[in-house]
Amino acid sequence: MISRCVAVLSVLMVGFTASGGTEFCALAGESPQNPKELLQILDDEGAAWAKGDADAFATHVRDNVAFTNIVGMFSLGKTPFVAQHKSIFASIYKDSTVRQFVQNISFIRYDTAIVDTITKVVNFHKLPPGVSAVDGALYTRLEQVMVKEHGTWKVASFHNVAIAPKFVDQSVRTLTGSDGH
Repeated sequence: MISRCVAVLSVLMVGFTASGGTEFCALAGESPQNPKELLQILDDEGAAWAKGDADAFATHVRDNVAFTNIVGMFSLGKTPFVAQHKSIFASIYKDSTVRQFVQNISFIRYDTAIVDTITKVVNFHKLPPGVSAVDGALYTRLEQVMVKEHGTWKVASFHNVAIAPKFVDQSVRTLTGSDGH
């Protein structure tokens, strides 16, 4: 098994290094993951946000999702996750849009990935206390831990942190100036 892992790792290192991806060791019968399914989740989240649909926004979260929002509130479970998003979609973020810009996708195992994005929220009504906008946009760093269960990717942890204005530098502006996901 070790020699097979080394061989697979060698092939992956060559293939993923060339494409800027992450290396990992696949076990027998497992194959390297394609981030396409994860990117689709980001697209689905953005579409649901634009509609203000908290239930759709939670489509891909596990029933026991761990959720930390941008002001540090923490909850466990899909029900409080949906409730919090219903609240913000009906008030401060009503009619706003969010776009996610991938900074890194790390496949920890064949069935576990960490997806780090910068989000850009625009057209909001106001922001939570202590959170500031830059040029009319809210920027956050969102880390989602995704797990594959029964062939479907689910969000196990959703941890969002507002980026303080002094840290919205040129690299953030350049990244978020593209189309995103």
